[in-house]
Amino acid sequence: MKKLSLAIGVSLLLASQFGFAAKVAVLNLQAAIFSTASAQKSFNELQSRSDYAQWVAQEEALLADLRKLNEDAEKNRMTWSAEQTAEHRKKMGVLQTDREFNMKKIQAENNAVRMAVQQDLLPKAEVAVKQVVESEGIEVVLDQQAVVWAMPTVDITKKVAEAMDKQK
Repeated sequence: MKKLSLAIGVSLLLASQFGFAAKVAVLNLQAAIFSTASAQKSFNELQSRSDYAQWVAQEEALLADLRKLNEDAEKNRMTWSAEQTAEHRKKMGVLQTDREFNMKKIQAENNAVRMAVQQDLLPKAEVAVKQVVESEGIEVVLDQQAVVWAMPTVDITKKVAEAMDKQK
């Protein structure tokens, strides 16, 4: 990937030296997709679901319980018997297991919504990129993550997101 980026960069540099400069832009397609109103609506719908809200509340409660147990251990660990230490470790283990399970549910739902949003909006993104490229006279669009540095003025991510929002 770095070799490809370097080759493109060298090609553009040589082309500019011989008067063949191309108008270049950078784009973070995922950022464009996820910043659209449609994507935000999907994430808001997820967050308003009762099961998801319950998982988030459970996560907050589990974190609070873990903090409380940690604080208790810091204060009293030196005075605990072996049985008390073992009981504390057992409680921490159960809470951590519950938290991991809960986080997997939350992450799975987030990932499902992300995948659905990407699948739904990718065709719109392709149309929006084409519109922006044509209207701006852009000849080359590079993935923003493959570029080491670019002027903010050549970033078309926001323009693509706005063009996607305008589509029906």
